[in-house]
Amino acid sequence: MSSRRRAAVVGACALACAMVTGCATRFDTHRAEVRALYAAGGFAAARDAMEQPEIRRRYDDKNVALWWMDIGSLSLAMGDTQRAIQALNNAEAIMDQRRSETLAESLGVLLINDSQRPYLGEPYEEMYLNVLKMLAHLLEGNIVGGATVEARRMAVKANILRDRYLQYVAETRETSTLAGRVRPESLGGVVAVNEAGEFIESPLGLFLTAVTFMHADERENQRVAARRLLEAIRVQRGLVGQVDSAPFAGLEDIEPGDVNALVVVFSGQGPTKRRFPVGPLIIDGASIYFELPVLRVTPSAASRVRILVDGKFVAEAPLIEDMARVAEENHRRQLPLIYVRTLLRAAAKSFGVREGYRAVERSTDNEFARLGALLGGLLFVVTTERADLRAWETLPGRAFALLLDLEPGERVFTIEWASADGRVLERSAPRVVDVPPDGLATISGHWPR
Repeated sequence: MSSRRRAAVVGACALACAMVTGCATRFDTHRAEVRALYAAGGFAAARDAMEQPEIRRRYDDKNVALWWMDIGSLSLAMGDTQRAIQALNNAEAIMDQRRSETLAESLGVLLINDSQRPYLGEPYEEMYLNVLKMLAHLLEGNIVGGATVEARRMAVKANILRDRYLQYVAETRETSTLAGRVRPESLGGVVAVNEAGEFIESPLGLFLTAVTFMHADERENQRVAARRLLEAIRVQRGLVGQVDSAPFAGLEDIEPGDVNALVVVFSGQGPTKRRFPVGPLIIDGASIYFELPVLRVTPSAASRVRILVDGKFVAEAPLIEDMARVAEENHRRQLPLIYVRTLLRAAAKSFGVREGYRAVERSTDNEFARLGALLGGLLFVVTTERADLRAWETLPGRAFALLLDLEPGERVFTIEWASADGRVLERSAPRVVDVPPDGLATISGHWPR
């Protein structure tokens, strides 16, 4: 291709990209409104908005899992644990049903993009489904047959995600060599290398697993989870936030009678997705453009969490996980597959546009007709290769956790979220909790800033 022709193609593609920038659907606007309500602490308002018949109809077969995910996390933040469990179970059932999806199915119809596929959750979202359900069961006091089920499901989830990822990688290599011509490594760290298919486990999930098995009298499983927690904190240092492993070092040796209260506190919001444009890339005379969805993390204002019982300071709950950062890294590890799938689909469309343009070029000398054919084809590629920005909008951003040994009876709990220098940013309403002499009372709080 001549330099003049190449410049014309690139310029037309840039114009096509500019023409669709900023377009937002009614569904996109609604999702932004849900996130804004969550950010303002309007958990009930956000759930009510989603349950309006007109809004509910927007969550068709492509988005129904997303609806259940948000209903579940909003219900948990409201203290409606039974609804949270039901909703998150529904979301996971939809994901499980499609887990056998093949690469051919994941590529889908070449004339659509990822946003037209059923939303089945990211790997980090799949893992947090079980973490939040485990917490909901603990809040319900449903340990054996409830929290234990979620603990076991979470334990095998990482292996399921790894095996599925590696299967897709193998199938991709057999399907096409085109992806190797534009390497993910060239995308400046946006795409992580994940040849082993490994995903990061949730430290909060491992902590809750150890506590669950401790009170289910499964001591060996408790010890395994406690050791994995310490190893996860060590390996993920710098990813899970500034987590100190010391407060959790003795978890494997704690007896059920040593503690009778569990406190789990959330702050901030999970990550959102933004567009990362790739191209235009000129391959064999075709101008290839597509977008990747990358995560954007909004830091939480709260760095410390204080627990008050009966109006008196008892302890500070240590940070156990920066969920937004863990989500971000797990998403980066999933991007190689998204990259290859999107590149193959965009390339197929672009090669079709190239052939169509050449046919017009052969049939007419009219420069306007040629430019119109080129611009129309590129508009088709650009408008159908926009990044899928759907995400779990009401996922918390950070988690703090603490075990306490308290005098049994009705106790009044208050949670304070504070800045790094100890300035109180938010204080929960006092909550009366019946702390048992034997067993476990679980207390949770949400502040989305």
